[in-house]
Amino acid sequence: MAQFPFSELLNGTRRLFAGLQAKKSDGSMETLKSNDQGALLAQITNSEFGVVGVNPVEGRLPVEIGGASVTVNAGDVFVDDVQAKTIPVTLQNAATIAGGGTSFVVGAYKTLTVSVTGTSTSRTVVFEAADTNGNYTPIQGVRLSDFAMDSQTTGTGEKWTFEVTGVTTFRARIDEIAGGDVTITGMAVA
Repeated sequence: MAQFPFSELLNGTRRLFAGLQAKKSDGSMETLKSNDQGALLAQITNSEFGVVGVNPVEGRLPVEIGGASVTVNAGDVFVDDVQAKTIPVTLQNAATIAGGGTSFVVGAYKTLTVSVTGTSTSRTVVFEAADTNGNYTPIQGVRLSDFAMDSQTTGTGEKWTFEVTGVTTFRARIDEIAGGDVTITGMAVA
């Protein structure tokens, strides 16, 4: 059964974890499907209160919790191909001189994985995160090839991952570079 967190439900006072399933015509359960008449048959499960309610009416599922109503219509929520939210990030784009590059505004993203590539014969890249005042300090990351931890690299052809929860921005500052360029791109995951 899939679990869905709904934060700040009902004026931000409750958190509901619901598992939605529909009953097929053969009596078996299947995630978020309609019955033959198009009605959504779902079992709503709350981690604190158990089964909250089941009341399908014409393809709609009204749910009452603490006097407030929430209605889920067939087709409102899609479970197939559910993935974490991701966004591509470019921190340095064929940079040939030392500098801070492009800072990534972290927002709700939790993990950032970057690749360091380029033609430079030598380079020093310092990974940094800023606090709410905009002050950058080095941040430890993990090189995925050998799980070494560091806040900088002199290598190329590497992948690094960082936990960025709690920081406002992230950058890969080129401290030194010679004989070519450096590109640092990656993916942030919420």
